[in-house]
Amino acid sequence: MKITGINTYQQFASTSQMSAATSSATSKTAGGNDKEQSPEVQQQIQRLKAVEAKVKAHEAAHKAAGGAMTGAVTYQYTTGPDGKRYITGGEVSISLSRGSTPEQTVSNMEQVIRAALAPADPSPQDRAVAGQATAIEQQARQEETADKNKETSEKKEQKAATETGSPKSASPAQAAAYQKNTAAPEPVISIFA
Repeated sequence: MKITGINTYQQFASTSQMSAATSSATSKTAGGNDKEQSPEVQQQIQRLKAVEAKVKAHEAAHKAAGGAMTGAVTYQYTTGPDGKRYITGGEVSISLSRGSTPEQTVSNMEQVIRAALAPADPSPQDRAVAGQATAIEQQARQEETADKNKETSEKKEQKAATETGSPKSASPAQAAAYQKNTAAPEPVISIFA
């Protein structure tokens, strides 16, 4: 299962708010360089640049911690008052795939949790993905414990069977052979003349 949207970066800037502010600022200036722009437009551009830097760092943290469990980073853009596109949102897809064993599933989910919570400021979506991975991890740990308990029980049964000489889980043929071999010995009669 793949979860897309480990983070939609709304805590730094709402795209609709950015768009509204950008279109308002754009109507006040016709672009140009930073020296020709009003202080309001320059301030808006600086906010867009700051949001872009935060989004890039946030998504890079997910990607670095997630490694092969993550997909490509995708970004959402907003056009600034200077006509340039700025990154104002992003997401990384991450796989919540179970492993072939409970141990592998635990390892996978630990990595997903690290990836989801890697940024300094995890989003609500990041926390939700970490929660899903935690639930899968707990289930895998329970399976792991059940497997270990079963192995321990089987080993105890085998040990008990070895100590008593009785095969606990023998096939019918093995049980018959055991009974034949452990039957009371036939009395030996010696006749002396």
